[in-house]
Amino acid sequence: MRKNDTVQTIKDTEGYRRATAEEREAWYAERRAEAPHDSGGEPWVFSGTMAVKVPAGTRCTVVKARTTAMLWFRRTGGLTEVALPSGEHLLISRDLLAPVEV
Repeated sequence: MRKNDTVQTIKDTEGYRRATAEEREAWYAERRAEAPHDSGGEPWVFSGTMAVKVPAGTRCTVVKARTTAMLWFRRTGGLTEVALPSGEHLLISRDLLAPVEV
């Protein structure tokens, strides 16, 4: 896989992206409504990552073939940054993408 290649997902998967400021504020508001702290007395901390469902067979354009990212407070490798037909950029595992013959 290289930049600008067309790929498709080989099975239903989740792609990841950074949360917007509105999503982050909504998450904190929801947690504060439940309880300001978790069961251990620690304040809730937002990871900043949002998961997006991507159905099998979705065609995408590769933006960055090999990348790593901080997902849920862990550095995760083996990812590819792709652009969906909607224009949204997601990080998807390279193992779940297959090149499309044009």
